[in-house]
Amino acid sequence: MKKLFLLIAAVALLQSCNEANVVENKNIDTKLRETINSKNKEFVSAMATTNINALFSLESDEYRKLRKTSRRKPADLFKRHILKDNFTVYDEFWVTSPDRYTENKVTSKDHGYTFTFTNDKIQSYVSVLKVSGYQFDALLAITYGLTDEDGWKVYAVDLFNLGNWGKTLLDYYNMAKENEQKGYLVNAYTYARNASEHILEDEDLKLKWEKEKHIKLYVGQLADKILSKYSFPLQLKNIKTKPAILSVEPKAIYQNIVPEINYYSTISIFDTIKLKQEKEAIKKELRKSLPELNVDTPMVFRVFDSPNGNGNTYHFIDK
Repeated sequence: MKKLFLLIAAVALLQSCNEANVVENKNIDTKLRETINSKNKEFVSAMATTNINALFSLESDEYRKLRKTSRRKPADLFKRHILKDNFTVYDEFWVTSPDRYTENKVTSKDHGYTFTFTNDKIQSYVSVLKVSGYQFDALLAITYGLTDEDGWKVYAVDLFNLGNWGKTLLDYYNMAKENEQKGYLVNAYTYARNASEHILEDEDLKLKWEKEKHIKLYVGQLADKILSKYSFPLQLKNIKTKPAILSVEPKAIYQNIVPEINYYSTISIFDTIKLKQEKEAIKKELRKSLPELNVDTPMVFRVFDSPNGNGNTYHFIDK
């Protein structure tokens, strides 16, 4: 028994020796945080202005070679002003590993995600920045390595979806739950679908959200509930023109994710006066035909002149 205990203790000690030491956020040395933050500002500014000399001084040789083959090119998004060059620090991780070129995981307790990276140097610093575009927010993860000659250098840059207009995909998941509790299944689906799409776009990348599986499962459950109650195309027979609701999709507009009602109309797509009258009739009818849609919230109505959702289209926006 004593030998077994000593063996278990030895294995536990060996495992602990092989684990990386991770210090996060405010627990990191203040001077080191200031140093990295200064480099972050230089690096983001250099990407936005295509400052080759600045990039050359900040990047490692290894990253410079890989940058051109990267699937996502953050520098291009900054250069084209799709991403703004201002940012906030979302999370920071100072990682000391026993060996180079090993897989490391850092977890954000505050924001509910895990980021996986391979360290090029014994000491690494992962700086996760929140950056924004016109209607979306993203996480820019810059991984630095401490070199013997030149100090901290950029070894990897990754970009991940975060959400829209200050709300994260986890916020939209919670909003979906709230709408479901209120009886608005369709609105709940809209929010959950938006959260799920952010996750699916990053599925093969290095950042995983704690509630990923829950969100994917939840959006499927909502879709099943809706389809068990309503058949699409949903024929609105009480309206003289007999429009048909084809689908409901999430739409990012007016700093919100709103339901987009896609429907088929027999009215000419160019007769906007009659189309508007029909749209108002549809909105009124949906209170009875689709009661689990909150029609008192902002929505987009997208009309098609083809029953299969192809052909010409026209939009109405209800704020």
